[in-house]
Amino acid sequence: MAPEYITIKKIDSQSDMFSLGMLIYALYNHGKTLYECHDNFSAFVKMSDDLKVLNTTKLSVLPLEVRDHVKMLLSSRPELRPDAGQFSKVNRKKQKRLKKN
Repeated sequence: MAPEYITIKKIDSQSDMFSLGMLIYALYNHGKTLYECHDNFSAFVKMSDDLKVLNTTKLSVLPLEVRDHVKMLLSSRPELRPDAGQFSKVNRKKQKRLKKN
């Protein structure tokens, strides 16, 4: 669940983008998400606080090509996350660069 749920008690499409970031992270991390809260509210609050200073060490399981994009998706501030349209454009640009190499 996105961190804004505890701060403003509201979820929207930007919350879905957060979930996409967690899903991508889990795919590269053998099915484990960045944080395991297990329905523990205190753990969820701590995770939300930790996301404010998410360092690259925690994202080291991700390939360099996706690391920055996932970091944006996992931003604790919804307005800093790319929306679905922006995210798809980033991926298309990256695919074009990879094809050139």
